[in-house]
Amino acid sequence: MVEPMRAPRCLPGLLLLALPAWSAPVPLTVVPAAGQPGRALALKVAGCGVEVTDVRLVGATAAFGTFGGGRLILGFDAGVVMSTGVATAVRGPNTSGAMGVSNASAGDAALTAFAGQQTYDAAILEFDFVPSGTTVSFEYVFGSEEYNEYVNGGYNDVFAFWLNGENVALVPGTALPVSIDNVNGGADDGSPPHIGVPPISNSVYYLDNAIGSATIADPVGTATRFAGCALDGLTVVFTVTATVRANVVNRMRFAIADAGDSVLDSAVFIRAGSLRSACGGTGATTSTDGAAAGPVLAVPNPFRPGSGGVFDSAGITFRPVPAGAEIRVYTLAGVLVRKLSGVAADGSLAWDGRNDAGKDVASGVYQAVVSPSTGAVSRLKVVIIR
Repeated sequence: MVEPMRAPRCLPGLLLLALPAWSAPVPLTVVPAAGQPGRALALKVAGCGVEVTDVRLVGATAAFGTFGGGRLILGFDAGVVMSTGVATAVRGPNTSGAMGVSNASAGDAALTAFAGQQTYDAAILEFDFVPSGTTVSFEYVFGSEEYNEYVNGGYNDVFAFWLNGENVALVPGTALPVSIDNVNGGADDGSPPHIGVPPISNSVYYLDNAIGSATIADPVGTATRFAGCALDGLTVVFTVTATVRANVVNRMRFAIADAGDSVLDSAVFIRAGSLRSACGGTGATTSTDGAAAGPVLAVPNPFRPGSGGVFDSAGITFRPVPAGAEIRVYTLAGVLVRKLSGVAADGSLAWDGRNDAGKDVASGVYQAVVSPSTGAVSRLKVVIIR
């Protein structure tokens, strides 16, 4: 099969010239997995309460690696990176819209079914593990060079994380896998910032990798992420919480592939030590009857009141919040800003961005602490930009 050629879009050189003097490029550090057994990668992902066995890697060796320096770029510092090209190529700065390497390796039939297109260059990390509890959680970020030109353009790069045969990496509140066409800010409109042509899907979870776009860790939109990662778009940090069989063998399969062709690369970053079970502090929530529930998410996040864009709304909505739970919002210095209660029947609880005195809070990063009547407390960060 002869794959179609695609014209590259180079990012404007003026963006690099405009970097503030204090914002020197600090790219991700990536160490290729060559020479490391697959078990080393699985152990990098595994945290407390998880015992890893029987690891297998499928795909080009160059597709796998470990990374560091990701806190202000991805939202967490270190972990495992799996690419549809060469793992080390995800390092910044982002100076091209056409970064890609074809590994000339096979796709994956299950990912092809999700993407709706033939897949190529699949990278797969699978292993057995024994959890100490009945739930596990882990965190990840998806990024791609297919953004933003090829959104809804027939190149629906995709990944999935199968836990005991079921994909648990889904767009929150849906049954959709996370892919180019399912999470985006629209296609390239032909001018900077190369984003915005409808249809737009689940854009509250999408971050354009350009100067001025915000993340939870980088609310003012410095050049850190642009300089640090070569991919044109990223998702926010997603947290998966799922049910497992305690104290027996379970199976995990992390997989990513190009779709439509193997020209431009995508990658998934899995947080180090985030595959955890029965060790507390995972961000999981618990319903009042003790049954496991999904992680609490905040939408929109960042919240930009009055902007008129996709991050504008009447406030931040937390969901799913256990019935009877209370949310306290603090500054990063630990000062209580607002106490929220009265969970709606649909599991939502809203914050209008004001403090307990009814005044608008300042721009910045805040910590929301969700305290259910029973079960584990969970914490998440929210960003307000005025």
